[in-house]
Parts: sequence; C-alpha cells; structure tokens
Amino acid sequence: GDCTGHGEPGAFMSLVSISTLNRIERENHLTDHTVILKQFDANLRAQLGRSDEDNRDGLDFGLCYLNPNEQQLRFVGAKMSLFHMNKKEVTEISGARKSIGYDTARKRPFRDEIEIPYSSGDTFLMASDGVIDQMGSETRMCYGKQRLEKFLTEHKEDSSQQICDDLITTLSAYRGNNAVLDDVTVFCFRPN
Repeated sequence: GDCTGHGEPGAFMSLVSISTLNRIERENHLTDHTVILKQFDANLRAQLGRSDEDNRDGLDFGLCYLNPNEQQLRFVGAKMSLFHMNKKEVTEISGARKSIGYDTARKRPFRDEIEIPYSSGDTFLMASDGVIDQMGSETRMCYGKQRLEKFLTEHKEDSSQQICDDLITTLSAYRGNNAVLDDVTVFCFRPN
C-alpha cells in the first residue's frame, strides 16, 4: 500500500495499517477480498479516531491472492491498479476509485474482486502513484500511465526483478535533476 505522508507520519500510517490488516485476517479468516477491503477501511477510520469530515489519512492499496493450482489470481484494489503482462499484451486491471480511510471518497463503493487467469511466464506489477507522478526534467510533464504501459510492453518478457530495476532507472533518468515528488513503490512478480 501507499500511505499518507512521508517520514514519521508515513511510517506511523504504515504501522497502523499493517496492524489493522493483520488483525482483520487473524480474527475473521475471510476469503472474500472485497469484504476484507471494506473492513480494512472501516477499522482504519475507527482506529484513527477522527470524524469523516476531518480524516485526511489513509492509503492506496492492492490485495492479490494467488492460486497456483488453478493458475488464477484474485485482485481487489483501492486506488491501485494491477498490470498483467503476458506474451501478447499488457492489461491494466483498475482498482476502485476509492482509497482506504480517506473521507473524500467514502461514498464510492469498492469493486468486487476480479479473478484473472494466467499462464506460465505471465508477470504482474503493482506500483504506487509515485511512479506516474514523477515530473520529467525535459518534458515538465508527469511520467504518466501511457509511458508506464509503453515501458511494460517493452519489458514484458524480462524477469520481474529486471522490470523493477529498469523501471527505477528509467524514472530516475526521466526525472533528471527534478526532486522526487512522491514515494515510488513497485511490486512485480511472476507466478511459477
């Protein structure tokens, strides 16, 4: 997930979020990931102890469950997408347009989890919005989703580690001397 804040406030939100999610899993043993997301949202709001109007803390979050026996992945996201790369194409599976904990989008629903069949050699990637928000030194434009999708298309057959390493290098070169605008988190994996 991608939590509110940097430094100590961001670390605090990460600790509270991980603790909340672990408690939900330990106490409920839920298998419906949309229900997990809804409980995570409600519990995090309660734990922060703020009224809906005052709550400006939360996180963007993606949750994957891998079933290798059926070669199927289940995904649900809160303002976080999952990119599925196979030999033919790169597909974005969008998360809900609602974050965990924030008041600004509380009336928006979470989407139901999505089941994604995959084949051997397919790769999945989740990234924080810091990836697409990096400002280019020459273009004065954000890296954006189109550039990310083009990058993934060009690297879809690389190893997951190589994709992460090359993406970080590409973002650094694109940004040039500009300051890092947001945390950049990339999680890439290839199921066996």
